[in-house]
Amino acid sequence: MRIFSIRLEEELARKIEQMAKLKGISKSAFVREILKKAMKEGSSNPVKEACQAMKQGRKPGVKVDWNKIYKVLSEKEPEFTTVEEALGYSRRRERFEEEKSSD
Repeated sequence: MRIFSIRLEEELARKIEQMAKLKGISKSAFVREILKKAMKEGSSNPVKEACQAMKQGRKPGVKVDWNKIYKVLSEKEPEFTTVEEALGYSRRRERFEEEKSSD
C-alpha cells in the first residue's frame, strides 16, 4: 500500500479524527473509505462529471453520450420555466453547498 502525506486545515483534521473515532477505525481507514466512496460516485455519474468540468472551464474526463442526454432531457418536463429561474436556483444551491462545506 502506498503512503500519501497531505496538509489539512485544523478544523478538517479535527472532524476526520472525530468521525474515525466514532466509527472505531483509524484516520487512514476513514479517509480511504471517504476517498473510495467519492471516486465511485464520481465515476458512476458521467453527466455530473461533465457538467462540473464545464463549470470549471476544463474538458470532461469522461466520454459524454450527448444523444443519451438529449433523450433523457426530452422525456422529462422542465423543472424551471425560464433560464432566470434555473440560474437563481443554481446560485442559491451553490451558496448552500458552500456554507454546508464550511461547517
